[in-house]
Amino acid sequence: LFVGWADEERGPDGAVETWSTCPAQDRQIAGDVRCAGTRRDGRFAKLDLYGDVNGDDEVAVAFYCDDAAQPDLAAWIQSHCAVFLGHADNDRGPDRSNVWGPCPAAASGDDGNLRCTSSGYDGRWREVDLVGDVDESDDWGVAFICRDPADPARAAAMQASAEVFLGWADNNRGPADGSATWATCPANSGGEANLQRCVGSQGDGLFHRMKLRGIAGDVDGNDDFGFAVRARPAP
Repeated sequence: LFVGWADEERGPDGAVETWSTCPAQDRQIAGDVRCAGTRRDGRFAKLDLYGDVNGDDEVAVAFYCDDAAQPDLAAWIQSHCAVFLGHADNDRGPDRSNVWGPCPAAASGDDGNLRCTSSGYDGRWREVDLVGDVDESDDWGVAFICRDPADPARAAAMQASAEVFLGWADNNRGPADGSATWATCPANSGGEANLQRCVGSQGDGLFHRMKLRGIAGDVDGNDDFGFAVRARPAP
């Protein structure tokens, strides 16, 4: 799982193969176009932001799957499963919802209140523009969705087998890059601890919300964005 960020709309547009130096590299955390990726170990990748995060900023996501031992399975996962990220201003983000603005019917978009983007079932990067000053009235959402009309049971089982986590921390209080934990995650699928907060996709294909309520002022270069992909325990 890769997440990208760009200041002043400097990120690439459309569905693209690369964002800064990712995915050839899994870290580029300097300058106006940044990216970070998980390392197949279930630990949290940390993406440090820069400057004031506001309406000229972009967030992008990409999801890749490969496995030399099971290439057909890896190809199926990448073409049938996607990670969705949502952003909402003024506490408008839904929780445990099957939609976030135009997603997941669309791979990315903006309905005026809710903005979203995704990996789009093809391993490409897609960006979404943020809105206004990103601050404590904003929400983030995450969903992990697998679909296969020819074999819906397989898609549902795969969706339930993995969890995507988002983490946020104010004033450089996030854990170190590569940490096994972020706030109460992954032991829980959401919560706040140690001045960090997190949310997980919970295996149900719905959008789960992480509120920024309670952070100190605007989101800026002192804030940390974390994310991880983990196997979910068998029911």
